[in-house]
Amino acid sequence: MGKKTLTNAHCLLDLIEKAPVPILKAFSGLPECQALARGFDWSQNVEALSAALVKHVKHLRKDQRDPAEREALRVLRLASSRGSAILTTVADQLNDNDLIAAFMAQDGGEIGRSVWMRTHSDESARLFDVAESILNTGDIRGNKRLYDAFDVPCDDAPPFIWNDSVKKELESQLTSAMRLGEPCEVVYVPLADEKKNGDTKTIHYLVVRFAGDQVTAVQVVNRNRRSFCYFPARDATLVYAPDRKVVEVYAHTLSTRAPLANVLSKHGFKAPLSNRPLNRSRYDLSRFALPLKDEKPRLDGVKVESLTAVARHITGTHWSGPLFFGLGKGGAR
Repeated sequence: MGKKTLTNAHCLLDLIEKAPVPILKAFSGLPECQALARGFDWSQNVEALSAALVKHVKHLRKDQRDPAEREALRVLRLASSRGSAILTTVADQLNDNDLIAAFMAQDGGEIGRSVWMRTHSDESARLFDVAESILNTGDIRGNKRLYDAFDVPCDDAPPFIWNDSVKKELESQLTSAMRLGEPCEVVYVPLADEKKNGDTKTIHYLVVRFAGDQVTAVQVVNRNRRSFCYFPARDATLVYAPDRKVVEVYAHTLSTRAPLANVLSKHGFKAPLSNRPLNRSRYDLSRFALPLKDEKPRLDGVKVESLTAVARHITGTHWSGPLFFGLGKGGAR
């Protein structure tokens, strides 16, 4: 039982091992992680607390443990080298020097900052989701079910334009392109990308957040089950890389990717895109295309009009062509 639990909750156990106690307490306050706090004594000795929490996790049912495991995976991914760099850049959009300072001063380093961003407030949780969407682009790139790339056919890629007017126009046009019932929100994040030769280029990320399909959920209040409906947030991510002269679109719906890319090119840098995605294979089949000629065969230099004419030519008498060549009933084979 214990070995199985360790296998099924390796992210959660890894988080418990690496994070300070205050960070673990904040993490356990998430709705998805309440099973960690329920019935656990946080007042015990700090040195023994991690081992006690691991033991507590082993005794949780799978349906209690799995939501916390998923949240632990999200936190650890944004505590990775690339994830923490993205999260730190996104944190600038807190637009509050005190909050940014609190974020940077968290105990536990990258893990502490990741948990803080996930748990501090609704606004920080929204930015956590934005950072996660950007991080996911590295894993999704090349997956045709979720990704398309479009060429910017010009000698020098134009610079990206971002201001309040562009943001407003993008949100309006993207809402229309995706046929959304409610306006979408565009979050712009410029990230520095260091190349192998040491040069640093800026990649422009736009995370488009919008309401998804309506779903039904159940909330338990004082042991009473209450159903409610809501629209979970979904997103699409647009990427403009001027140094590669390419626009990348990460979205679940294939039919919306080209319109999304065109909206970005029209308002973000005012240049046209290739008509077809670069990542969709194009094959030149012209060398296999031969003209079809409806030419009749020749026999002794004369065009053959029918099998009957051939049979008459061979036998010198009248024969049914199909019967002579064994193509009719009772004919030779």
